[in-house]
Amino acid sequence: MPVIFSNYFSSNKDIHYHHTRSSSLLHLSSVSTSVGTKSTKFKASQLWNTLPERLVKIKNFNSFKTELSIYLIDNIMS
Repeated sequence: MPVIFSNYFSSNKDIHYHHTRSSSLLHLSSVSTSVGTKSTKFKASQLWNTLPERLVKIKNFNSFKTELSIYLIDNIMS
């Protein structure tokens, strides 16, 4: 994840200290209303978790933007 977001989100491995298949994904906070599912933190975590691993591993923000654009264009055009 780009450094500018490093303190805003938590990964599952920071919440749960046991290894699971989803330990590298972002933690989805519990929400009790439909408004909660539309919050930036919840929705961004949900979208981030759907990205391919190759994109998630990019640390440089400009490289990430470029690769994300390519990924989105490829998926929209197919």
